[in-house]
Amino acid sequence: MLINIDVGLGAGLLASVGALFCRSQKPYTCLLGRVLDTDLYLDIKRYRAAEEIPGIKIFHYCGGLNFASKNLFRATLFRRIGYLKKRDQNKDDDSNYSKTDFEWDSNIGNRVNCVIIDATALSYVDAPGIKSLVAAQRELVANNITVLLAGANGPVLEMIERYNSLEAEQLQLDTFPTVHDAVVYYKMLEVKKEPAITIST
Repeated sequence: MLINIDVGLGAGLLASVGALFCRSQKPYTCLLGRVLDTDLYLDIKRYRAAEEIPGIKIFHYCGGLNFASKNLFRATLFRRIGYLKKRDQNKDDDSNYSKTDFEWDSNIGNRVNCVIIDATALSYVDAPGIKSLVAAQRELVANNITVLLAGANGPVLEMIERYNSLEAEQLQLDTFPTVHDAVVYYKMLEVKKEPAITIST
């Protein structure tokens, strides 16, 4: 009888671990838009009131970012913001695509000026996960796109700090407590970039 109980507990534990692993392989992601006259940012596909801010893509990621999900994170980020564009524009974003269904869009810098990674639901990150963030940031910065991080919790920020103290290739991201703070900051940067208007008399 004891053996049967042990086997049952072991099977249950394996099933739980397997379920967690499967969930980590397909985390919930979306693009966020702002609800007019508020500081709320919601899934643009689920809420009609949420509208994207021109030139800014806000990428929401829910789940862990680790060795098992790093490649999926980077690919999904690029797909969502339009850097990897669909060959067949009639398909839905949530369809099951293979890598051959997408192609690189080198003109993304003409449409997107800033990418904000919403990490409010980022539960965990390890060194390989941070490396994927570094790679994604470098790719976007090379296309003149500003990358900001918003809403990361204390343990995630501590892990990034620890990673930066050990690795030569560091993750240098401006971080903000909320998505709205990141949006306001970027808009201030844009205002500073605008040329001053002089009026001659």
